[in-house]
Amino acid sequence: MDHVYKYTRSSFPRSTIAITYGRLLMDLNWYSRTLFPLSIHLSNYQSSIAV
Repeated sequence: MDHVYKYTRSSFPRSTIAITYGRLLMDLNWYSRTLFPLSIHLSNYQSSIAV
C-alpha cells in the first residue's frame, strides 16, 4: 500500500499540469467559438454607429 501511495504522489503534479493544460485549451476553444465572434459583432456594431 505504501508504494502505491508513493507512486500516486509522484505522478500527481504531472497529472495536475495535464488537467490544467486541458482546461486551458478548453477555455481557449470556448473563447474562440463564443467571445471572438461576439467581439467581431460588437466591433461591426460600433462601426455602424460611428457611420
